[in-house]
Amino acid sequence: PPATPYGDELTFLRTSIEQTNAYSEVITEAANNATNLVSYPDDNPLAQQLKNVALMVAGGLQTKVYVVNLGGFDTHANQVDDNPATGAHAELMAALSQAVDIFQQDLAALGIAQRVLTMTFSEFGRRIRSNESLGTDHGDAAPLLLFGSCVAPGFIGSNPEIPDNPDILDAVAMQYDFRNVYGSVLMDWFELAEQDVQNLLFPEFQHIPIIQGCSPNSTFEPVANIEIATSPNPFSSQVNLAFACGNEHVRLSVFNGFGQELEVLVNKKLAAGQHNLAFDGSRLPAGTYYFHLRLENGRQKTKLMVKQ
Repeated sequence: PPATPYGDELTFLRTSIEQTNAYSEVITEAANNATNLVSYPDDNPLAQQLKNVALMVAGGLQTKVYVVNLGGFDTHANQVDDNPATGAHAELMAALSQAVDIFQQDLAALGIAQRVLTMTFSEFGRRIRSNESLGTDHGDAAPLLLFGSCVAPGFIGSNPEIPDNPDILDAVAMQYDFRNVYGSVLMDWFELAEQDVQNLLFPEFQHIPIIQGCSPNSTFEPVANIEIATSPNPFSSQVNLAFACGNEHVRLSVFNGFGQELEVLVNKKLAAGQHNLAFDGSRLPAGTYYFHLRLENGRQKTKLMVKQ
């Protein structure tokens, strides 16, 4: 590109495209390395996002922080119906509960529950008193939720004191600075030194005991000695597979190049030893496919080519 402002912008665009393409290959590889082990509801957008997070973590993607979102909490109107237990806010909390529950089930089934901490955050809280539209306007404090097998269970803080006749501008007083929560996660989950947290956030940082008894830095990598032998490869109609396992549950499935699981070949407990099976791929279009083998102590994949 020319050494002009136009050339600078063109270089930036080209570099961004190259980086995006390179990273998309890494994401695709991670997706091909794992399979969700529970069924996520199609009508819950948050659950579908968490489904992808579980897949990426289990597949070995080294990203440390994933951000997902559930909109609709800016409840200026219709926060509740005539019954405080129904309405927009209740529906949002139900969606959050369902999504996190399924997500935690999947993490446990994948064997990575102790590697994932989930935390909610928002831009603002709500005021105490309802407005004229069965909603609430922007306030100060708000609850913050943390989920995971490594989270110390319980409540931190006390129930707020609500006046009998709150003013329209009254808001719940903040008990814990949100920076103390973030800083505690940085300390206990990402192992940042307390002094670094103080320098990064604010000098008055106070640690909050959120995490208990976990080692979040453990890794989950494919086991090198797990192999899937394929013959012939490439193939046009039938391919023979061979693998060994212990006396354990085995899941073997075939995926296309887009990370879609096409067929589950084995999903049961097998006796220890060598196992052989034939896969009929005559109905598959020509292209690249992957066999995924998951054992109780690890997983492996192998690439195969279909030619027609």
